[in-house]
Amino acid sequence: MKRIALAILVIAFVIGSVAPSFAVEMQARGSWRAAASWWDFDGKDDANNGETFRARQRARLWFDFIANENLKAVLGLEIGDITWGDSNGKLGTDSNEAIEVKHAYFDFNIPNTQVNIKAGLQGIYIPGNLGSPILDDDAAALMVSAPINDMVSVAAGWIRSYDLDDDTKGIYDYDKDTADAKDDDNPSGIAGTSGDEVDTLALLVPVNGDGFSVTPYFLYTMIGKNTVEELPIAEILDDAVKKSGIKDDLGEALGGVDDDATMWHAGFSAQIDMFDPIVVLTDFAYGSLALEGTTQDIDVRGYFFDLAVDYKMDFMTPEVFFLYTSGADDDKDEISVFPHISGDLNFSTLIFDGSPFTEGDLYDDPAALPMWALGLKLKDINLVEDLSHTFTIYYAQGTSDKDGWYGKTFAEDDSLVEVDFDTKYQIYDELAAYLELGYASFDWDKSADHTNDAEDIYKAAIGIKYDF
Repeated sequence: MKRIALAILVIAFVIGSVAPSFAVEMQARGSWRAAASWWDFDGKDDANNGETFRARQRARLWFDFIANENLKAVLGLEIGDITWGDSNGKLGTDSNEAIEVKHAYFDFNIPNTQVNIKAGLQGIYIPGNLGSPILDDDAAALMVSAPINDMVSVAAGWIRSYDLDDDTKGIYDYDKDTADAKDDDNPSGIAGTSGDEVDTLALLVPVNGDGFSVTPYFLYTMIGKNTVEELPIAEILDDAVKKSGIKDDLGEALGGVDDDATMWHAGFSAQIDMFDPIVVLTDFAYGSLALEGTTQDIDVRGYFFDLAVDYKMDFMTPEVFFLYTSGADDDKDEISVFPHISGDLNFSTLIFDGSPFTEGDLYDDPAALPMWALGLKLKDINLVEDLSHTFTIYYAQGTSDKDGWYGKTFAEDDSLVEVDFDTKYQIYDELAAYLELGYASFDWDKSADHTNDAEDIYKAAIGIKYDF
C-alpha cells in the first residue's frame, strides 16, 4: 500500500508541475469496493464439497487530463482484486504486483468536425441487453466514431487482442514449421513475427429513433496460427474436448494448427420503448470460427438470441427473459456453438457475472455455455427510501448433444435452477451497501459422467461500494 500511495503522489506531482505550462485540467473519478463472500458447494464427490469464505477489495481510479473540450488523455489504474491475507493482501500489504494499468488512451475530436478518435488501452463493448455475448473487455484499440445525422451514427475500429512477438507462451505443440525453432529461451518455438497476432475490425451503426433504438454490428477477426491457443473460446473448446473423451485437447483434435484462422460475427441489439410502460429488449448474433488443422479442419459456428420484456411500475420493474445459445451435435468436424472473443453475460449474480462483487463465472466462461434459459426478474423493488431489491429466478437447460464435443459440459439432458435475492442500500449519493444471496441446483444427466460437478451451490455476500 505504501507503493500505491507513492505512485498516486507521483502522478499528482507530475500533473501539478505541467499544469501551468500546458493549462491541463485534471479530473479524477473512481470506484472503490470491498466485500466478504461465503460459498458452499455440495457435490456428488466428497472431494468437490466444501465451504469457501474470502474477503476481497478492488479500487479503480481514472484520471482525465483535459486540455479543452476536444482533447483529453485518460489514465485508468486498477488496484486488485486483492484477497485479504493472500498474496498482495498478506501481512505488510506492500506488494507492487497489485497495481495494473487498466486504461491509457487519447480521446480527441478532429478539428471542426464531430469525428471522435480514441486510441490506446480502453474498454470495448459490443452491446447486449443481458450482457455482451461477444466482447466486453479491455483491449488495445483505435476507435473512430461520428454522427451521420440526428438518428444515425457510426463507429469503426481496429482491436489488437494479441501480439505475442517473442513471448514464450505455448502454442498447440504440433506445428512442424516451428518445432525446430524451440529452445530453452523460446520453448514455444514462435519465431517472433509470424502468425502471432489477433486483430479484429469492428463496425457498429447505432440508430436512435422515436420509441426505439437498434445497433447492428459486424466484426471480422484475423487469428495468427500461433495465437489460437490464446483465445478464450479455444480454452473452452479444450475443456469440452477433454471431457468428451474424443481427444486430449483441441490441438490434438486438429492434428496441429496448420494455418491462420478467421472468425466473424454479425448481429444487432435493440430496445423498443414506444409501448411505454412496456419495454422490449432483444439481441441476435451469429458467429463463425474456421480452424485449419494438419489432419482435420474444424468449424465452430452458432448463434445467440435473447428476448426480454420489462413492465415499468412505480415501485419495481418486472422482467421476463429468454435466451438461447446453439449447442453442438455429434458432428466432429463442425461444432455448432457460438464462438466469442471475450463475452460476459450478466443476467444473474451467482452463475453469471451480474454481481458487482463476486463476479460469478463458476464455469470457466459462462458466455460460451450452450444453453437455453427462461427466467423472471423483479428489478429495483423500492418500498423504502434508499433501499432496493432485485429478485431473479430462471431455469436453464443445455442445448448440446451428450455424445458430442460439449456432451460432458452442460448438455441437453442437464439443467439448473438459480434463485438470487440482492439488496442495495444507498447510504450516501456515492456510497452503497450490498447484500447478495444466491442458490443454484443442478440436475445432471445420470447416464453421463458428472461426478466432479456440484449439485447445489449456496452464496452469501456483503459488500460496500464507493463511486465518485
